Amino acid sequence: MKTFLCKTCNKKFEAVGVKIDWNDPTYGPSSKFTASCPCNGEDCEEYRPLSSKKEELVSSGSSCGTGGCSCGR
Repeated sequence: MKTFLCKTCNKKFEAVGVKIDWNDPTYGPSSKFTASCPCNGEDCEEYRPLSSKKEELVSSGSSCGTGGCSCGR
């Protein structure tokens, strides 16, 4: 069982899910798991919590101080 997040009703739920494979022109072979939300039946993607580094960048509002952007600052 995997954990999924419905972006419409903001609910986390567990389900088996269905694996979808495709060939992305940029990244090559890719895959993801989807499942139907038990509340509204909408297709939802697997829940992935933010890593600590991404949380820090989101909370600071900018990645310019870390040299992670190309905005010219």
